[in-house]
Amino acid sequence: MGTGENRTIKYDLYHIPFNNGKGGIPEPLKGAYNNDKSNYWPRYSPNGKWIVFTQSENAIMNQPDSKLYIVPAKGGKARQMSCNRKIHNSWHSWSPNSKWLVFSSKVNTPFTEIFLAHVDEDGNDSQPVLLTRFNSKKLASVMPEFANIKPGEFEKIIIK
Repeated sequence: MGTGENRTIKYDLYHIPFNNGKGGIPEPLKGAYNNDKSNYWPRYSPNGKWIVFTQSENAIMNQPDSKLYIVPAKGGKARQMSCNRKIHNSWHSWSPNSKWLVFSSKVNTPFTEIFLAHVDEDGNDSQPVLLTRFNSKKLASVMPEFANIKPGEFEKIIIK
């Protein structure tokens, strides 16, 4: 393809059995494949109950139409999450207790900002709050992660 031509790129999600580390045959994840969408960046909830993934019409990164979807970990009906902002929803991560989802969006600025939403036992999510202390007007905030550390341990983390 030449420069400027549109490419259609679609991704589907598959589940591979752990099988004591031996793996197995990949099986399509019901609710996140063969839907004429691009499904990508799956994240299992730490309790093993849910998968949140990103979906867009095409491709995998920096898509204005990208939305977060939730599906049971074993597959099933995926549903669009309520926490989605109008554009660019992605880069999501679960809290260690599976009750919170952090993600980024470009709804307010050309740069991604960090949002936090609650997720209940049934996979229902709340409207998110903008985490302003983690955002910058001049820089993108991408790939938010939760760190499962105890109070006072943060000071012990050394990045080399």
